[in-house]
This record gives sequence, structure tokens and C-alpha cells, in this order.
Amino acid sequence: MIASLHPCIRKDINILCAGRSLTDREKKRLGKARAVILPQGVTAEVYRDCRRLVPRVFPNYDLRFGLEGKVGDALLFEYFQVPHPRTLAFGDRKSFHTAFPDPALPPALLSGYPLVLKGNEGGEGSLVFRIESARDLEDHLDRLGGSSVRDQGFVLQEFIDHGGRDLRVVILYDQLFAYWRVQPDPSRSGPTKGREARWITREIQG
Repeated sequence: MIASLHPCIRKDINILCAGRSLTDREKKRLGKARAVILPQGVTAEVYRDCRRLVPRVFPNYDLRFGLEGKVGDALLFEYFQVPHPRTLAFGDRKSFHTAFPDPALPPALLSGYPLVLKGNEGGEGSLVFRIESARDLEDHLDRLGGSSVRDQGFVLQEFIDHGGRDLRVVILYDQLFAYWRVQPDPSRSGPTKGREARWITREIQG
């Protein structure tokens, strides 16, 4: 039998669990399936249950849930030696202070202030802060601690002045779509409200 957790794909076993965990009864049903089809928005908890219960899981999200967020991005960039800003990644605030009891050390490793602090999760510039001093860093770590993603880690990066513009590339199969994301006020860091997306090119890969 084939199971589906996808709301648009019907199979022998059909389970809708958006926004919740699997029940014991649903797990028992999944245990009878030889394959399961998942929706794009599947949670890490449900995905791991499916990997444990079903021999074949599609799509395979092992990398997605093993290396989530900006911390995972930093580890992947380092592993594959992808050019990126100098970055320090931390699982939580305690690990940061354990690794760097001297507050002067992180900026020394990252070319000095200003730095960029990014919470592991969030999008559109949320939980992204420009850091000007050690005191500023502690204050913004307090802000991360009060957020809904306080246990998800964070990264510190060197600040690269790009004039409020960054190049984005979206890959759809063999097509590359590139555009500039523009911040009208280059002095701002953080939420991207007011940013513009400017299309610049499209390339077709043979």
C-alpha cells in the first residue's frame, strides 16, 4: 500500500495532519505502507515519524531537516566550500558564551564591528540585526531570547556593505531566474518591509 499525507494526492491510505502531530492510530496505519508521499509543508516531527515507519518516503527531506535554517546553511556552505561571508554558528546562547568567554574575540575573527546577527529561523529579514558593539550584541541576543524561535540557534557574520542590494537566484528545474532585492534605505538591517524585487535576467540551462 501507498500512503499520502498530501492533501491533493489520494492513495490507499490518506492522512491530513497539517499543523499537528500524527496520532498513534495514524502511525499504526503508516506502518502498513511501503511508501508515503509528503506535502511540502511537512513538519520535522512528522517527517521523522514517516522515515521511521515507512521504507520509502517521497520527497526525501533528510538534508532539509538535518540542517535547518541559517545555522544549517552555514554548515553546508563550509562543508561544500561555497564562498560566503565569514560566519560563526551557534546552537544557542550558552554555547556562544562557552566558546567565546571573551566578548572581543568574535569581532576579531569576523573583521571587527559592525557584525550581523541572524536568528536561525525567520524570513524577509526578521531576526536580522546589525551589531555595533559587545553590549549591542548582548541586547539583541536578549531579543532573540524573547522570540518564538529562541531555541533554534543563531549565526554571527561579518558585515559586507552592499549598498542595500543583494542578488537572488531562483532555480526551477533547468531554469535560473535572477533578480536584485533592493533596500531603499541602505542603513537599515532587519525586516525587509519596503524592499523591492527588481528582475534582471533569465537564463536557460541546456
